Amino acid sequence: MAIIGIPSNHLNHPNPKHRTNYVDYTQQNYTAALREAGALPVVFPMGSPEEAAEYVNSVDAVLLIGGQDVGPLFYGEDPTPQMGETDRQRDLFELAIGRRGT
Repeated sequence: MAIIGIPSNHLNHPNPKHRTNYVDYTQQNYTAALREAGALPVVFPMGSPEEAAEYVNSVDAVLLIGGQDVGPLFYGEDPTPQMGETDRQRDLFELAIGRRGT
């Protein structure tokens, strides 16, 4: 059985349900689809770029899920008014995961 890592997303803002408890999460449809395909999903809590290699080394593959926009400065562009919310910590973590996979 393949073990597939899913880097989590996280709530960047407190909300009435979680108050000031910031939550790492993934949508159930991702884990359900991996299970249905015969894989074992493992959710990575949001971490530092330095932790990325350890996470990647612990699984057979990684599934990057949707979420906030990627910060345009990471690919040499300027922010635009049409851009949605970004998450610098998530971008740094997922870029480090991607680099580890190369």
